[in-house]
Amino acid sequence: MKNAYKLDEIIYENQARNGYIQFKQIDLFADSETDKFKDSNIHNEVRLVEISEEWARKNIGNDFKNTFIITAPDDSMYPTFSNGDLLFVNIAIKCHRGDGVYVIATPKNLLVKRIQATISGDLKIISDNKNYAQETITRTKLKSIHIYGKISAVFAFKTM
Repeated sequence: MKNAYKLDEIIYENQARNGYIQFKQIDLFADSETDKFKDSNIHNEVRLVEISEEWARKNIGNDFKNTFIITAPDDSMYPTFSNGDLLFVNIAIKCHRGDGVYVIATPKNLLVKRIQATISGDLKIISDNKNYAQETITRTKLKSIHIYGKISAVFAFKTM
């Protein structure tokens, strides 16, 4: 098997089936390490998820190389997405590039939150779930957070 590797006793080929694209899924919230998006740190934690190429191009665009999948860690962004939904993160976006949902690290936490810019240059950190408080990072404290990527799409799971 050329270009294959072993993970969790399953052999993954390094090539997607025809009509599908493979994305790396990582468990970003398994521990406190926040630098897992670098391939050297995630090789033991990678799972490949095949997604229909048609769905991916329609919902994510064409930047597949810089897109990882993580699992929504909690209900703080409900109803936009729920705990356990698959989030497609574009890790090429390392700064606030328009309002949207981002993976951010603060000195204490790794979060998935909506970021909204204010006229004064501050950033509002917003949970869509109204049970969570909104925070504001002032321009003078912007260096206290690090943006790891912007959520480009969500694959939601609904129970029946």
